Amino acid sequence: MGCITAGQVSRLSFEILEKRFGQERAQWISLAVRGKTMTQSKKRKAKSLLAAKSFESTSDFSILYKWMSILVAELVPRMILDQNMYQRKAKTLALYFRSTIQEIEAANPLCHVAS
Repeated sequence: MGCITAGQVSRLSFEILEKRFGQERAQWISLAVRGKTMTQSKKRKAKSLLAAKSFESTSDFSILYKWMSILVAELVPRMILDQNMYQRKAKTLALYFRSTIQEIEAANPLCHVAS
């Protein structure tokens, strides 16, 4: 047959597909390469709730507090909805940030980062 892409297969006649794969399989292939399906799609639950916030580098904790508040305001309703729909609770919150050691120490004199 020499086909590599779905587009190439879609140009083959049904008869060619049927001779090669049989009627049932040929029908499935013919529909699949055209983006059609006879099966019902299943709604799957998301494995994670993602949210991201980006802002300019700062050592001002009031700005960090503001952005964390925005993040929390976005996540909490989604977590409640997820809990009600799927009877599960989030167990992990992963926060990532980039900063220099000097920025961290300047922002909080009680925090010393070992080199």
